[in-house]
Amino acid sequence: MTAMRLTEQEIEIHRRLVTDYEFFARHIQKIEPKDLTELDGDVLAQYDALHGEDSIAGMIPLVPHPGQKRLLGFRTAMLAELGLVRAALVKPRQVGWSTIIQGLANWLAGKTPGMKIHIVSHNAESTRKFLRRARKMALAAPPTVTPAKQVENSKELIFANGASYSIATAGSPDSVRSDSFHFGHFSEEAFWPDPIASTGAIIPALSDGVGSEGYRESTAQGRGTPWHLFIQECLAGENRWKVFFDPWFAHPKYRLQPPEGWRPDEEALEAQRLYNLDMAQLYWRAMKIKDLRALWMFKQEFPATIDEAFQSSASTLYNPDAVTQARKNGRLGIIAPDAHAPIIIGCDPARTGDRTALAIRQGSVLHEVRRWPKMDDMQLVGIIANLLTNPYKGQHIKKCFIDYAIGQGVVSRLRELGFFMQVQAVHFAEAPTDPRFLNKRAEMFFSIRDWLGDSGLLVSIPDDEALAADLLAIPDFLQSIGSEKIKLASKDEIKKEYGRSPDLADAVALTFAYPVMGERIAELQQFARHNLTHVPGSEIAKLMSDFEAR
Repeated sequence: MTAMRLTEQEIEIHRRLVTDYEFFARHIQKIEPKDLTELDGDVLAQYDALHGEDSIAGMIPLVPHPGQKRLLGFRTAMLAELGLVRAALVKPRQVGWSTIIQGLANWLAGKTPGMKIHIVSHNAESTRKFLRRARKMALAAPPTVTPAKQVENSKELIFANGASYSIATAGSPDSVRSDSFHFGHFSEEAFWPDPIASTGAIIPALSDGVGSEGYRESTAQGRGTPWHLFIQECLAGENRWKVFFDPWFAHPKYRLQPPEGWRPDEEALEAQRLYNLDMAQLYWRAMKIKDLRALWMFKQEFPATIDEAFQSSASTLYNPDAVTQARKNGRLGIIAPDAHAPIIIGCDPARTGDRTALAIRQGSVLHEVRRWPKMDDMQLVGIIANLLTNPYKGQHIKKCFIDYAIGQGVVSRLRELGFFMQVQAVHFAEAPTDPRFLNKRAEMFFSIRDWLGDSGLLVSIPDDEALAADLLAIPDFLQSIGSEKIKLASKDEIKKEYGRSPDLADAVALTFAYPVMGERIAELQQFARHNLTHVPGSEIAKLMSDFEAR
C-alpha cells in the first residue's frame, strides 16, 4: 500500500494549525453563539438543539474579536519575555476572555502529549458552563484533530495523546484534582468563597516550568478585597504576574444605535471626550447605566480604566475622570512644562512593609514617580544628592521635601552634604499654612485637588496605573468632630481599606508642601502671556522684578 504524500499546501495548513492558534480557532474550533442573531436558518430549532448536551447543531466558528486578539498578543509577548505566562486579567463583563482562554487550552492539549490543564470557576453553575463548552468544542472538532472524551462521572476530558482537561469549583474538594498542572485558568477569582485559602491551595499547584501558563481573571468587587490587593501587587511589580486590561469600549458588541433626537448628557459628553466614544457607544453606555441604576456600578462592571474597575459607591478625593485625563495628557505629551516653574521633589521614605516613593513635579507637569520596594537611608541619600547636584531636564532642582517621620536620617545626612537650602523636612501632622485644615497632610492633598481641577485638562501626570490607583485610594475629606477643620481619613484607615499605603500619592503631595521661589512668578508670567499682551514688555518686566524682590 502506497503511503499518501501531502501536498505543499497541505503541509503549510498543518504547520499553521499547530503553530498559529488564531488560524486553528477559526477553522477548527466551534462555540455556542452568545446572540441568536449569529445563527442562520431556523433560529428557534437551532436554539433548542444547542441546549442538547451532545448536540453541536448551531455552533459557530470561534473567530477571535479584537479584544481577544489583544489578549493573545499579550500572551505571546509574555512567552517571549519570560518563557511562561502569568496573566492577571482585570476585565469588563462579558468580553469573551474566558472563551478564548478555554479555546487556547483545548488547542494546547490536543497537540501536547501529557499536558494537564485545570480550570477553577467561582460557582457550580459556572463550572457546568465551562464543562459544557469544553465537551462541545471537543465534539465539534474534526476527527483528524486529537480526539477527547469525557471521563465517566467526572468533570474531566482525556485526550488520545494522554493530555487531560479538568474543571472544578473553588472551595470544592476537587478544586485541586492533581498534584500539579501545566495550564491553569482561575475564573472570577474575586467571587471565590474564602479566596485567600482557595488561592493558597490552588496556585502553588501550577507548574513553574518553561511553557506553563496561568490566567487569573475576574471582574472587580471594590477595594480592599484579596483580588484588589493582588492586582495592586502586580502593578507595583511585587510578583511575577502581569496585568492585562482592555476597556469596555474596545469590545465591538458594546454599541447601540440611538433613536432619532437622543442627546448625551454632560457626564456622557465628558466620557466621550476622554475615550473618543461614538454615539452608538454613548447610547449603549447610557442604557446600561439605567439598567444598573448607578454610574459607579457601571464603571465597576464595565470599566474604562483599571481604576474604574475597583471603584465603589464611596467617593474619592479626586475625580477619577480628572485623573484619567491627566494621564492621557502625560501619555500624549500635550502639556509642556513651564520653563520658568521650579522643579520640586517630594520623597516619602519607606515605613515597614511600604515602598519608598519619589515624585518630581514642575508646575503643571508631574514628570515622573519612582518607587523602590526596599531602600536603605544611605542609598536614598545618594539618589537624592545626585538629583540635586546634576541638571534635571536642563535645569537644577529647586527644592526637595521629605517626610520627616521616617526620613529624619535622610534629611540630616543631605544637610551635612551641603544641601541645607534645597532639602526641607515636612511633618504630615504639623500645623497647616491654611487654618481651614486640621494638619499639613490634609492641606497638601487639597493642593493636589486644586491642581488637578475637576477635569484634569490643564495638568499632566505619568500614565502609570500604580500612581492613578494610589491617587484614587484617597477618600474624600471628613469634617473633624467638634470643629470646622477639614481632615483626611488616617493613613492606617486608608491602608486597611486599600491594602497598602498610598506612597506614590504621598510623594506627589509633598511637592505641594510649601510655596517654592519661582512658582508664583511662573504663574504670573503665564498669566501675562495670555492676558497682558496689550501691556509693554518693559512694564511686565518691572512687575516681575517687584515680585522677585519680595
